[in-house]
Amino acid sequence: MEEIISPGEERWRHSSVPTGVTTAPTPAIAASPTPDETRLLDAWKLRAARAYAEIALRVDDEYGEVIAAITDPHAAWIMLERSYGAQQTGIQSVISAELTLAKWDGTTPINEHRDHMKTL
Repeated sequence: MEEIISPGEERWRHSSVPTGVTTAPTPAIAASPTPDETRLLDAWKLRAARAYAEIALRVDDEYGEVIAAITDPHAAWIMLERSYGAQQTGIQSVISAELTLAKWDGTTPINEHRDHMKTL
């Protein structure tokens, strides 16, 4: 059965995940690009702006501070990865272990346990 998509919804659907490296088009003669080269560069700039917006709008405000001054989507992605990505696995492991071991013993008030959990 074929899925029916409204025209407004189509532009928000993603048919694939980008892989590899895509570079901006460069004119053969930098000082005087042809109309086709200008159109390709304008399309590239629009695509980059949309990619950045996709990243910025999906990141919580608390985490978006590190990319607030960046407009290049690739640079924004790299900055997010460096700040919160795989390099933070050690911290995540410690927090995960603390959360796993922090169970309520039943002898202290539940509010104290809740406060302890919030601080973690």
